[in-house]
Amino acid sequence: MKPLLEHIANAVNTPFFLYHESMIKSRIEDVLNVFSTVDFQPTFAVKANANPFLLSVFHAYGIGADFISRGEFEASRAGGIPTSKMTWNGNVKSEDDMLFFSKQGIQNVNIDSIGELQKWGHLKKNHNVPLPSLFLRINPSIEVSTHPYIKTGMKQHKFGISLHDIDTCLRIAQEVGLTLQGFHIHIGSQITDSDSFEKAYSTISKLSRQYGFTNINIGGGWGIPYFDKKQLDLQQMKSFVTSLFSHFRIWCEMGRYLIGEAGWYIVRACENRESEVETMCITDGGMNHLLRPSLYKAHHSFSSTDPIPQKKSVRIMGRLCETGDILVPSTVQNCPKEGSLIAIHQSGAYGFSMANHYNGFPLPAEVFLSQNGEWTIIRKAESNTCFLDQCDSGERYDITH
Repeated sequence: MKPLLEHIANAVNTPFFLYHESMIKSRIEDVLNVFSTVDFQPTFAVKANANPFLLSVFHAYGIGADFISRGEFEASRAGGIPTSKMTWNGNVKSEDDMLFFSKQGIQNVNIDSIGELQKWGHLKKNHNVPLPSLFLRINPSIEVSTHPYIKTGMKQHKFGISLHDIDTCLRIAQEVGLTLQGFHIHIGSQITDSDSFEKAYSTISKLSRQYGFTNINIGGGWGIPYFDKKQLDLQQMKSFVTSLFSHFRIWCEMGRYLIGEAGWYIVRACENRESEVETMCITDGGMNHLLRPSLYKAHHSFSSTDPIPQKKSVRIMGRLCETGDILVPSTVQNCPKEGSLIAIHQSGAYGFSMANHYNGFPLPAEVFLSQNGEWTIIRKAESNTCFLDQCDSGERYDITH
């Protein structure tokens, strides 16, 4: 892998993101196997990675799109995904967007609140346009073991409708002439405890039977092994998926599980600084490209093309003017030599999609490595002044007036 990484780095410069098709295919096969005994309609959560080329890869493997915004919608469409395989998700949907996406013929929408349900009723009354299939997102108040910022299924979270309000929603839907097709549930992200999913899936299966629905969107949230190596028990998942969903049509919104492990963030070790307790390996990357370690205290694993033989305490850091600019927290491992390439693993999800121009640095290139070993640039690196492109300096403000 070292010659290939150096070859790509010489062509596109570091830092850059690298995506492996073989891992994408493997994870798609994992998901399809878990749901092989039920009627399954998979979608990819575009928020995890919105590169149109990657979305076209998912489309080629039969995966639709779950989007939040017009930007993610346009990325999905650029990736060739038909609107008939798209689901719209998220908080606070505007009536302009509701009308726009209805006219585009998207397949499903997950309704997030009573207020939104009323908006859809208003849209139906005032516009002669076919509506997407309406799913009601419920909040089951299920506690899960993950970072607090990516939990979504408790009462204190802003997502979904309380179980106590389901009957109210059904009454409102009837009054405004709307037909609900099913329930949607999503309890959080990066969950590696299959028991939590069994509890959530049991809840929505029971509710669907109670209310006579045959369609369910089970959300996503499947976790991947980071540094801690924790991963889902897929055999257990398949067992209760088969028993709970045999009479339903199931949608999902898998993001991290499909793309997370497929992506590496490639940086170059620029300077190793020794302290009394560890080596700080400072790279040409940073949290402006891979925010998760700083935002969520996420611990990615890493490897390097030229490591020092002996293991020692090492911390991989970026070049930004921030103490919290950490890519890999302190760990005992072979320290990369200065000048070597470092691959920060598990960076395919919420890497580039959360990247920004902090400190005025440009966004990096993205590269796709196909199964046959050929690589393609799927997004060019930005110029060093790109963050100024949309700025209008206008006239200098005169404080004397």
